[in-house]
Amino acid sequence: MKAIITTLFITFSLINAFSQDILGVWHGIATTPDGKEVTFVYLFEKDGETYKSTMAVPTFNVSGVKPKSTKLLDGKLTISSPELGMKYEGNWNKSTDQIEGKYTEGGVQLDLTLIKGNPQAAKLNRPQEPVKPYPYHEEEVTFQNENAGV
Repeated sequence: MKAIITTLFITFSLINAFSQDILGVWHGIATTPDGKEVTFVYLFEKDGETYKSTMAVPTFNVSGVKPKSTKLLDGKLTISSPELGMKYEGNWNKSTDQIEGKYTEGGVQLDLTLIKGNPQAAKLNRPQEPVKPYPYHEEEVTFQNENAGV
């Protein structure tokens, strides 16, 4: 009896753990046919037994897009919004913990692998201490101010 209860507990725990793994923020980068990189960010939430998602495309300053349908069945994720002409279909790769799939919009299909977590912000090169040689002309200048004693 104890073994049956333990087995059922482990089984339901695993099912529940798998279903909750998708919740949260996921991101991915797709490359367009002309070589431009487009970043996609999805927030997955669960409302009762149904999934909801919110999509953002920071590359185009788009956020808050709520697709009409978000489904996860047997490791297959489908996000669709026919009114926007967009669809994402991907399969959960358990070994890499990623969702590998295709994003389609307006007849264009892009490979898009989603990774759990927020995307890394690009590190901008903003040196606070310039290093020689400077990319400009340099000239030493001094001023004397006898009233201030300088």
